[in-house]
Amino acid sequence: MKFIPNLLILLFIVGTTFAQQFSVSGKITGQELTALSYVNVRVMNTNLGTAANIEGEYDLKLQSGDYFLIASYIGYYSDTIFVELNSNITGLDFSLQQTKLTLTDVIIKP
Repeated sequence: MKFIPNLLILLFIVGTTFAQQFSVSGKITGQELTALSYVNVRVMNTNLGTAANIEGEYDLKLQSGDYFLIASYIGYYSDTIFVELNSNITGLDFSLQQTKLTLTDVIIKP
């Protein structure tokens, strides 16, 4: 008979110790609002992150809290957005600017 109350208390403790996860989602575009495929979206100073799909859409699941999200893509400047996460957030879009590289001339002599 003592087993059932102890089990209920254990289930209550386990259920309250796990924080609820929320979703952050949006789209990543470049210049002229073109979708950027497979952009990396990561949380600063952690190993958490995701990659956008072919349409530039991403979805990241995190615990409640404050985060800096960084979107990075080769050939583009990274963009950082601060998020206070206490509910699901949709439409958190990134707009990346293309880097401008100037290379010196290469002269090939026989």
